[in-house]
Amino acid sequence: MALYELNNIGRYYQVDKKKKYVLKDISLSLPYRGFITILGKSGSGKSTLLNMLGKIDNPSEGKIYFNNQDFSKYKEKDLSTFHSKAVSFIFQHYHLLNKQTVLYNIMLPLLISGVEEKKTKEEALKLIDDFSINKELLDKRCSDLSGGERERVAILRAFINDPKVILADEPTGALDKTNSILVKEELKKRSKSSLVVLVTHNSELANKYSDRIIYMQDGKIIKDKRNKTIYNQLDRIVLDKRNRKTNWINRIVTTNFIKRFKRNLFSISALTIGLVSLMLIFGFSNGKDNSIVKSMEKQFDYGSASINKENKLVSNDSPI
Repeated sequence: MALYELNNIGRYYQVDKKKKYVLKDISLSLPYRGFITILGKSGSGKSTLLNMLGKIDNPSEGKIYFNNQDFSKYKEKDLSTFHSKAVSFIFQHYHLLNKQTVLYNIMLPLLISGVEEKKTKEEALKLIDDFSINKELLDKRCSDLSGGERERVAILRAFINDPKVILADEPTGALDKTNSILVKEELKKRSKSSLVVLVTHNSELANKYSDRIIYMQDGKIIKDKRNKTIYNQLDRIVLDKRNRKTNWINRIVTTNFIKRFKRNLFSISALTIGLVSLMLIFGFSNGKDNSIVKSMEKQFDYGSASINKENKLVSNDSPI
């Protein structure tokens, strides 16, 4: 049984009333566990295929099944559960909250899922220890980090909610050789319990760590090479759809209000003064109109006159 089934997937765009294919005739089965690399040059369709697996993009043709469910029939609730509990992304451009701390960015997926802050922090610190991150970075804003540091934070954020699928788009591009190997080793460990799909153009690292390499060129699969025995798991994933208390929005609002207390206080004061002024102007204007009407009623008597059309009747027999 496969976790993913892709049947004749195609993705195209209309250019001058013609179909320009980015992906064409992609058929794949991906297992529940293992380290799979999608290898190819820039423009070969690697990232587009990864976006399809993460349901960030949808196919123009064909069907994708995840855990025996048709992606195209996902409702909003199903999609939310999929993105929060089943899959994690390691993006090429990080997508961190730059004004928040390193620790907060790592904690964010669990906070969004409704896990208590105390437990989330414990999980984050444990993960940081496993990954040998310098704890002096935890209170730094992500905007103050180097490219390599930001990339490692993005990787830790992807790991924290223990996803069933990790989708990584060139995750070691900004790392030196030592840290690049560390990331690959960690992804390899994760592949024993999760499906790791890595997009890269580095064939050396792909051959060293991958259980399976899918070669792409011009939007098509040209080779599917299996290096090692991929872990088998027949049990279907059961995603927890129970609603848990989500207070992460309140935390973000509270944190930002406190950090910008003076500015927020000034804004609230200005808004309050503006609203009061508007109400006073409206009240004075309305009162002035009523006063004028009452004054006119005292000065003038009102009456009405009717002007009717005059009809003249002439009779030859009448003396009048």
